Amino acid sequence: MKRAKKMESVKQSLSVDANYTIFDALLESLQKQKEKDALSTGLLKQVYSPTVLATLVLMALGSVTLVWVSNLVWHDITVWGKDATLIFFGSRTGEAISLGIGMILIHYLIIGLAFVLSSALLLIIKRRT
Repeated sequence: MKRAKKMESVKQSLSVDANYTIFDALLESLQKQKEKDALSTGLLKQVYSPTVLATLVLMALGSVTLVWVSNLVWHDITVWGKDATLIFFGSRTGEAISLGIGMILIHYLIIGLAFVLSSALLLIIKRRT
């Protein structure tokens, strides 16, 4: 007797809508999946947009350049005991850093900062739009 009442209550709770079929459940599931896919596709489009890719490339180049400059400055101060002005403004003729065109370390510092700041500016502009 108890078992019959229990089965009856289960049937009543499951049959909330007589017109709701397994196909309706499948359709609802597919619609939820489409919404989920649309959300993830929108996010991927946002991540791989040309502005974001340009920002990432500029940020990477600027960061690598600044790390390289910092390493060179640290090495010159600790190993050779040079002064910071001599490091940044001194001639590095004969070293690989000059590239044969007379570039000094301050030029690389400015280039690295320009890359990082321009990528930050692109991010700010992207956020506002």
